[in-house]
Amino acid sequence: MRSDVLTAALVFVAALEVKAVSCPYTKLPSNVTNVLVADKTWCPSANDACVLNKSCHYVGWQTTSNVTWQAIGDLRDWQPSNEWLILDGRGRTIDMTEFKLPDTATFVENLPLVLPDNFTWPKTVTQLWLQNITMRSLPGLPDRLQRLLASQCNLTNVDELRQLPRTLVWLQLGNNSYTEWTNLDLTRLTHFEGWGNKYLNRIENVTFNKQLVMLDLSNVKLTNWIMDADTFQALNALPPKKEIWATYYYNLTIDSNATECSLKQGTIQELWRNNKTARKKPYDESIYRVCVLSDEQTPSPANKAPTHLSTGTIIGITTGGAAFISLVVFMIMRRRQVKAEKELEHVREMYQSTEPLASREEAGLDLTPLTLCRLDESGLTLQRNLGSGAFADVWLGTFKGEAVAVKKLHANRVTLHQLKSFVNEITLMATFDSPYIVKLIGAAWTRPSDIKCVMELMDGGDLKDYLDLKTPQDFPWNDKIMHIHSIVEGLVYLHSLNIIHRDLKSRNVLSDSKKSTKLTDFGVSKEDLQATMTMGVGTFRWMAPEVIQDKS
Repeated sequence: MRSDVLTAALVFVAALEVKAVSCPYTKLPSNVTNVLVADKTWCPSANDACVLNKSCHYVGWQTTSNVTWQAIGDLRDWQPSNEWLILDGRGRTIDMTEFKLPDTATFVENLPLVLPDNFTWPKTVTQLWLQNITMRSLPGLPDRLQRLLASQCNLTNVDELRQLPRTLVWLQLGNNSYTEWTNLDLTRLTHFEGWGNKYLNRIENVTFNKQLVMLDLSNVKLTNWIMDADTFQALNALPPKKEIWATYYYNLTIDSNATECSLKQGTIQELWRNNKTARKKPYDESIYRVCVLSDEQTPSPANKAPTHLSTGTIIGITTGGAAFISLVVFMIMRRRQVKAEKELEHVREMYQSTEPLASREEAGLDLTPLTLCRLDESGLTLQRNLGSGAFADVWLGTFKGEAVAVKKLHANRVTLHQLKSFVNEITLMATFDSPYIVKLIGAAWTRPSDIKCVMELMDGGDLKDYLDLKTPQDFPWNDKIMHIHSIVEGLVYLHSLNIIHRDLKSRNVLSDSKKSTKLTDFGVSKEDLQATMTMGVGTFRWMAPEVIQDKS
């Protein structure tokens, strides 16, 4: 009898265990055969993603070339090599019904939508890239989103742009299907990219302020742009594209209707009139006409004064009214000024200092490898932002009077993993000694969470900007061969050290008026070739196909 009871109890416990790990994908639609997951319950390796069938039987690793998947499931056990997640559906329709993200993800790229109605973003997601997805409208966005890239998504709905998270500072809407942008408050943005919207012809009442450092409207043809005076001043202060993160004017046309502008009590003014000589040819002759509305507002008429009032009374009332109106106007302008100053100060604080980690977190960061290349922080000065990447900004600065480039992590709260990766990148750069690799000058910090990577300054900018500005006639093959030679020499040097770059692209190739072309950005470089063959969920856009497909 005791044996029967024990057997029954064991059967009951086993049934509970089976139920606890029952496969969640059995009810997916018939067009789904396999599911991409990162779930230690089902994947052979707890730290890697794998592909299951709908019965949760293991099919293969997600990097295997002959393994395909039609749905994405639970990714909460994903252990990243960094904190971004790149999901490549390769243009297919992907079922997202059981999709779940890990709480460690901060940067999600190439998400194959559509998301389920009950989907909840992790609070850690601050950057979202959506590219080449036909969706017409944006999905629900993370509450703390700071950067949104939504290009080539066939977006048309302007209303949803009025509901963007208030934390957003970088917005990229390139190559969509908008016809107009109207009534948008974009005063919190530091970067706005609207390039390639070939149907866009009108912008009205879209406001920016002076914290904007980059505007890209390449390949846009506007027949009407109506703006307020503050926006005109903010845009007019942007330098042309020869300054990094400034006005991108390639193939841009802006004109405005003088009749409509007059009816709105505005005036036609030329935007960027004073920077013509700084623009590249043929854009140094372009004229960009916009309609600028007056700040002055005609007050609503009051009740008509009785005709029997004396002239003195009328003069008194008029004088008092004028004084009152002047006071109101002064208060409004002062409030605007204070608000603008506070916003600008917020941006300065955001860029100048990184929110520190807790002391116990910093204790887990080993800075010993940087001891020999540590610089005196007092000799380093940051001047202006040159550019931004997924996790870091690059600043123009000086170190002991010499112009330098300074790379530092974004000012929003960084994670211990990001800091460790940054330290590893600096440590790796310290081992390089090649005329074809950007030289590390050293690292500076007052506390670990505010570490800065100080490098030689390359005054020619990156190859991406250079190619955008040059025509085939301006960039002959003799010059191209010189650039290619320098790039190859840089790669040969890295490979001689058993290092692969893993993110070689035109943005990471820098030029200089006196020095050779050089390679930069070693944030994802690896000293172990095998490490690239056991990737996590993410694949990099610039990675060789044979590496993505796990082929030698």
